[in-house]
Amino acid sequence: MAKVMVDHVTVSYNRGRTIAVNDVSFRVDDGSFCVLLGPSGCGKTTILYTIAGLIRPEKGEIRIGEQVVTSTQQGVFVRPQDRNIAMVFQEYALYPNLTVRDNLAFPLECRRLNKKEIEAKVHEVAEMLGIQDLLDRRPAQLSGGQRQRVALGRALVRNPSVFLLDEPLGNLDAQLRIQVRYELRRIQRQLGATMIYVTHDQIEAMTLADQIVLLRNGAVEQLGAPQQLYEEPRNLFVATFIGSPPMNLLEARILRNEAGVLFECPAFSVSAAELGISSALLTGETVILGIRPSDITCQPSSPSDLGFEAQVDLVEPMGDSSVIHAFVQDKKITAKCEGVPCFLETRIKLYISPKKIHVFLSTGERVPKALVNY
Repeated sequence: MAKVMVDHVTVSYNRGRTIAVNDVSFRVDDGSFCVLLGPSGCGKTTILYTIAGLIRPEKGEIRIGEQVVTSTQQGVFVRPQDRNIAMVFQEYALYPNLTVRDNLAFPLECRRLNKKEIEAKVHEVAEMLGIQDLLDRRPAQLSGGQRQRVALGRALVRNPSVFLLDEPLGNLDAQLRIQVRYELRRIQRQLGATMIYVTHDQIEAMTLADQIVLLRNGAVEQLGAPQQLYEEPRNLFVATFIGSPPMNLLEARILRNEAGVLFECPAFSVSAAELGISSALLTGETVILGIRPSDITCQPSSPSDLGFEAQVDLVEPMGDSSVIHAFVQDKKITAKCEGVPCFLETRIKLYISPKKIHVFLSTGERVPKALVNY
């Protein structure tokens, strides 16, 4: 396996008029699972294809292990077939006229391995993926989940330095996605494989990734561990893209007096000191207060919790919890609470700990919290 370095890569189309990837840099450590995450058209698949050598960048450098495979400055471009990578696509790309056994064996036959080596490797991978009973079937006789495992197996038999996966679970139903997602992560850990995975599904990213590279409009908005992006979003885009249901955003007026700075929003008033925010970092007349639905409770957990009343508009039972859609004055707010029954068009008391509230400037940037004791 190998690390991957993407250094200041830019890709453009239409003779430079359309920038698909804009000065993107990140590093994937050896044996790490990296997810390229973002909305459609953000450039994540373009980056993956550039790493694979299917697209030549306008600027930048890419390293796989210690080898420079692309460098516009040095004039280096290694062909895709010489990069020792394996790709898994959303559409499986299996040969319909070949059996599962032959689909798995095909990459090894191209490398001219002997029959015993090929047979041993095919059976090893088939057992790992739980498809040993399917070896004599053709792709048309397989379910979507089985085909995806065969496609993954065809990549695994090659022992590549890096696996590149382009939305490989996109064609699966919800239950199969969960199952194959688990198997993929288990195999990655078992092999210690370096994987770069493209998806627009933030739940996939949060459950699979060691590192997320979150993209928008061809540029990196934030990169880091999943929990870091969830707990310390750099801006409003990151805050609302990561997390389900998405973060609540409440506009608050900034009130300044001798006692300090107060934020006043439709639900409550809270001081900058309670939130651990330095008033020196505040600009403008308003801020945005961000609150995760899962951080809102129906019972206070501390005397310092802020309480507010809301009018229930819709309740979505989720089994062990309920997603409550409510209004505070004319502002919609979503809460995810455990085991609290409530009914439509009733009023409910909700609570939030000040330490769970994020503060964003009107420009969208998050205000960092000072190192204070709550």
